[in-house]
Amino acid sequence: MLRIRLTRVGKSHSPHFRVVVADKDAPIKGKFVQIVGHYHPATPGKDFVVDGEKIKGWISKGAKPTDTVWNLLCDHGVIDKSEKRDVKHAKAKPETEKAPEAKPEAPEAEEKVEEAKPETSEAEVVEETPTEETKEEAN
Repeated sequence: MLRIRLTRVGKSHSPHFRVVVADKDAPIKGKFVQIVGHYHPATPGKDFVVDGEKIKGWISKGAKPTDTVWNLLCDHGVIDKSEKRDVKHAKAKPETEKAPEAKPEAPEAEEKVEEAKPETSEAEVVEETPTEETKEEAN
C-alpha cells in the first residue's frame, strides 16, 4: 500500500520536509516513488507547495495520506476542508482499548449464594464433649 507522507531533509534546527509517495513499509528516510511537494514550517508563512493534480492522481490510485499530510492538504485547499481529520484524537483512542460493556447483575443470583452459605460463627462452632447422658445412652 502506498502512503503520501513527509520525509525530513532539513539541517539541525531548520526542519524542511518533502511530501513524497512511498511504500507504507519503507523507512522514513528510505526509498520513495515520487516527490509531490515540500513543506518548510520554519518560514513565517509555513511554506507548503504541492502539485495538487499529482496528489489527487495518487489518491485515486489508492495512496492514502497520513493524518498530518491530510490536514496540510485541507488547510491549503487541495482537499475539501469538511473532511479534515483530528490527529490528536485519532491516535488517543485505539480501537482495541475500548471499555468493556457493563453486564447487568442478577439480584437473584446473589440471594442464592447467600442462602447456600451456612450461617455459623466461630462462637457457635464448639466441639461438643460427650456428657454423662450421651454415654449412658450409648451403653
